Amino acid sequence: MRCFSISAFEKKDIQSINKEVVKIQRVFVPDMERHSKHKQLAKLYKELYLKNKNLFPLLGK
Repeated sequence: MRCFSISAFEKKDIQSINKEVVKIQRVFVPDMERHSKHKQLAKLYKELYLKNKNLFPLLGK
């Protein structure tokens, strides 16, 4: 990680500073099929939690 002061770049615009400082290593592309499946599962898990949350204290006994 680099530590620097923006004042060191005061004569440059922010886009130029960005190109010098930020180095893109990987780009993540969303997988819409996985996203759709995750939405379905999240909805199910939420329903399960709401129906069973009063049972959780019993697990600690």
